[in-house]
Amino acid sequence: PVISGKIRADSVTSDGTAIRGVNVDLKRDGEWTGFSGGASVKDIPLKAAGRVRIANGTTRVELTSGEATMRGIKAAIAQASTITIAKGV
Repeated sequence: PVISGKIRADSVTSDGTAIRGVNVDLKRDGEWTGFSGGASVKDIPLKAAGRVRIANGTTRVELTSGEATMRGIKAAIAQASTITIAKGV
């Protein structure tokens, strides 16, 4: 599935973890869904951009950027990264 649109939420709580200020943009990119945005998880601001594709039982996430700021220290991914999940692993 490929989707486009916006995800916005003031807050979401899952298993006791509070996620606030969810603001993610989604766009069609061929067979991929591009994403860009952020949120705060446990009061840590996070941002990420990339794209995701689900096909033939495999989910592939290509992360082009990602950063978080904790206690005034900013951390970011050093280079683009890919995560592949196949058969639940």
